Amino acid sequence: PELANSKPTYRPTTMTRAVCSFERLQATKRGLRSADQPNDVKRAKKTDITAKLLGLLFYNIGDFRHAENAYILYTKLIEINYGPNALETSNCYFLIGVFYMENKYFKRAMACIKRSRDVRQAKLGNDHPSIADCYYNMGVILLFTNN
Repeated sequence: PELANSKPTYRPTTMTRAVCSFERLQATKRGLRSADQPNDVKRAKKTDITAKLLGLLFYNIGDFRHAENAYILYTKLIEINYGPNALETSNCYFLIGVFYMENKYFKRAMACIKRSRDVRQAKLGNDHPSIADCYYNMGVILLFTNN
């Protein structure tokens, strides 16, 4: 009789925890404009990695909206901490470009892959294998969009 009248208590699910972590991460981003102190650099790098892992988690459980937001946040954090023309930033654009390509957002994918290519060309030159990766994915996008 007591169990019938009592309300069940629920523990947060993995999804709820992930969404809460993502919201905390977005709030943390506001304080990470530049990492001047060594502790700020460590904190910034942990925040970057957390955003990427949350994006991967959301993607793997099928929550593409939160995955996209986490990947965008990850890219913004990397840009803040490493600069807009860093190879790390290029890798972020490449990652989100592939994410968009897999989800058939081809215009967004092309913009991200081109941005990645531009940074890589400036840093690595035209003959680097990473440039070929960009051109390959740009070709795949053009193939899917019949251009």
